Amino acid sequence: MLPIFKGLFHLGTDIVTGIDVGAFSTKVVSVRRKNGAKEILYVKEFPVIPYEKFDASLERVAEELSLNAAAKNSRLVLSVPLGNYSYFFLNIPKIPDDELLSAVEWELKKHLTSPVEEYTFDYVIVREFSDENMRKYEVFTVAAPRSDTLKLLNIFKSRKLSVSSITVNPLALVGLTDFLPPSEKNETLVIGSIGFLKTEMVIVINGALRFARVIKLGISQIVSNLSQNYGIPREKSLILLKEKGFGAESGQKEVIISMLSEAVGKFALEFQRFIDYFYAQYPNEVCDKMYLVGGGAVMPGLIEAFQPFFDFKVDVFTPPSAVSIINKNFKEELTTIFSTAAGLALSGGQD
Repeated sequence: MLPIFKGLFHLGTDIVTGIDVGAFSTKVVSVRRKNGAKEILYVKEFPVIPYEKFDASLERVAEELSLNAAAKNSRLVLSVPLGNYSYFFLNIPKIPDDELLSAVEWELKKHLTSPVEEYTFDYVIVREFSDENMRKYEVFTVAAPRSDTLKLLNIFKSRKLSVSSITVNPLALVGLTDFLPPSEKNETLVIGSIGFLKTEMVIVINGALRFARVIKLGISQIVSNLSQNYGIPREKSLILLKEKGFGAESGQKEVIISMLSEAVGKFALEFQRFIDYFYAQYPNEVCDKMYLVGGGAVMPGLIEAFQPFFDFKVDVFTPPSAVSIINKNFKEELTTIFSTAAGLALSGGQD
């Protein structure tokens, strides 16, 4: 039987550290649950050093975390690096729970390009429904190359860090709803993470995953456009997007804003397609709000440019003030770029 992500280990600590492994940087957030409250103990971003090998970058992160008290005494929840996973929505006849894992494995064989034994996989039941007088489960299933997950696991275990689970970012985005007030947890929410190489989207109803999509469209395409077509170096392009965005003040202001508007239109179109397909599957549902997270979400002016494409409120997700932050120095650091790491920690905070 293959090990599934969430069943790798069970450890007894109330501190969970989420590690969001990205192409541009690795983000780390440690969260402690205490008497029903959530406390942020540690926040740090580890930028990837130019020309540094990816494994070496993760080893550097693991080495520093092994010296940090909060991380060292916590359960680690890691994301599969660089989105190197496949995902499927599978329809499986309703069967006893102890038979479901084998059924998911059997269905996966029909979709994977390599033998299923070469993958580590996990699944979440999205809903139960009727189809031609048969009760079925819709199951969100993810699979990643086993060699990749074992390599990731060993990098952190070799530093005597306790890895609780390995998961994928769409499931981490669902975990973010644990930060929200009860009134919003009952809503139908769109949560999108705009990263450097890709954008991940989920729809959450009553705190549970209902729909997901991952597309290969990220900030890197905008950076490449600025670099190739307008002669702005990549490093300067990144700084321009992060600090100025639609408020660019350079001599190419009109050109940059025009290019950004075109890029935002492409992102918005992909979100619209995602939502339209969800409505086709769930005709009685209506989305109440959209939250954007990730490095792309902090671009100045992005929300204002995004809002006209949707008939519900679009906002940047930031951890609410109700969350206790033990080290006050973290307060300014805990921006939306850490949301996925926080979601990983919260998704792994309950067995």
